[in-house]
Amino acid sequence: MVSSTIVLYSVLNKLRLMKLKFLGTGSGWGVMIHQKRATGGIWLEMNDEKIIIDPGAGFLCKAKEYGIDPTDLTAVVVSHNHTDHATEINVAIEAMITGHDGKYGTVLASHNVLNTSDKYIRILSRFHEDLPERVLEMAPGSEANIGKIKVYGTKTEHYETKCVGFVFEGSKKVGYTSDGTYYPGMGSQFEGCDLLIVNNFLPHGNFMPGHMNTEGTIMLAMEAKPKKIVLTHFSEQMLETGPSHEAVLIEKQTGIPTTAAEDGMEIIG
Repeated sequence: MVSSTIVLYSVLNKLRLMKLKFLGTGSGWGVMIHQKRATGGIWLEMNDEKIIIDPGAGFLCKAKEYGIDPTDLTAVVVSHNHTDHATEINVAIEAMITGHDGKYGTVLASHNVLNTSDKYIRILSRFHEDLPERVLEMAPGSEANIGKIKVYGTKTEHYETKCVGFVFEGSKKVGYTSDGTYYPGMGSQFEGCDLLIVNNFLPHGNFMPGHMNTEGTIMLAMEAKPKKIVLTHFSEQMLETGPSHEAVLIEKQTGIPTTAAEDGMEIIG
């Protein structure tokens, strides 16, 4: 006969469906260089998988600071090869394979992470590319799996046309826009998300090609209609205006609960 303690543990384990930890909420250039906000990426735990999304500068140090063991990783996911997103991809892969014999884990990454372009040096070393069990290129519309989690690539309009966003569908459906400005129809890729993580780079009234502002997040939210929105990847202008102020504005306009992430913030749901 199964004890009530084991049954209770099983129920509680199923209720703890997803965990997110923000190892940074900053963006590139001034914010990253001066670490006004950290740029270590987003740690996702779901369906027994442990995933780092966009391990930028500071991933390893922030993991240690927040009590995360990076050797627990089962997958590394990278949207594009800019330094605030991909600086520590090789470090993350080394952490992932530590303690395992032979090839281990999964890497999902955009074209410009896995291939040399005329403009950028290849950020993933050939040595580290050979360490995981699987290394797959992701593009808009592509599909892959990390264990029981289905991963979908989404289209972005960032400087780099090969930049890709993601939807992780397991016990929860989590969307991540990565970088890029809003475009009509963008929200259709994130329909049904329990949580949508938006790289809301700029506050309302500000515009920069290839980056999301608050007005864009509002239009995206009205299309996608996620259950919750979390803002991250803040520019200096966003930090000056106040991310929480922009979250209130978005929630007021859309009716969707919206939170501005802080470094070290954890979401369990």
